[in-house]
Amino acid sequence: MNAETLVSHLGLSVDAFADRRIPKSTLSERAGTNTKERRLIKEGVESLRWIAVLKPGTVGIRKYADEQTDYTELSVLKLTIREPKGSGQLQEMVHHAIPYHALLLTESGSFCSASVARKRRSKSEKDRFVLEDQVLRAELTTGENDGFEDEFAASLSLESVSPQTLRDLYLSWADSIVSLEAARITGHFRLSSSRAKAEARSSALREYLSSHRETERIRKTAKRETQAGRRVELNLALQELKRSQERAVRTLNPPETHTS
Repeated sequence: MNAETLVSHLGLSVDAFADRRIPKSTLSERAGTNTKERRLIKEGVESLRWIAVLKPGTVGIRKYADEQTDYTELSVLKLTIREPKGSGQLQEMVHHAIPYHALLLTESGSFCSASVARKRRSKSEKDRFVLEDQVLRAELTTGENDGFEDEFAASLSLESVSPQTLRDLYLSWADSIVSLEAARITGHFRLSSSRAKAEARSSALREYLSSHRETERIRKTAKRETQAGRRVELNLALQELKRSQERAVRTLNPPETHTS
């Protein structure tokens, strides 16, 4: 699965496509807050292209805006990077730099990733938007997939979502990303049945991934630990992390409901 295939699954009209190059200098000016970040952009980014612009006039979906958020238009971007290492930081920087809610497709060789990031209006600076949550991202492969990637790609389609507003569309993309990552944990690709459940699953995914990283860290520490008392403490911590992961999995994979 690659960026081109994902874009084709969106089902966009010709009017929505833009295909404009965004200069790296522009990205660096807007996202490179220090020398290290500007170097990462210079050395890590191959290109950044504006693939499509989704707004009422190009996709026939109403805009949405209130005091906190603005979904007057959505962007589809393609970021080509030189190597997957550092992709997460680069994705976050692009989401920071682009003034619109964006579906960002990142590629490097056989590596492909889709990411979204919800934004809200800045409380301190007028007409500026900041990230509301962590960037949601799902990794794909450009070769054989794990069986869930086709379901993920199909779920991005405007036709399958049938959104009332651009905000509905963007939140559905976010849920698709969570559903793909959840499927790799639970073995089932399931979209959320409501916005409240989508929010709960997103939180559960963050909890699971955080617990998983902490579990790996503690296991490495336990292997080097020689004091018996400290080893007991670490084992108790691992048991609590296991319970945390089990709770998260139950939320990520709710039982299917059946109607008679």
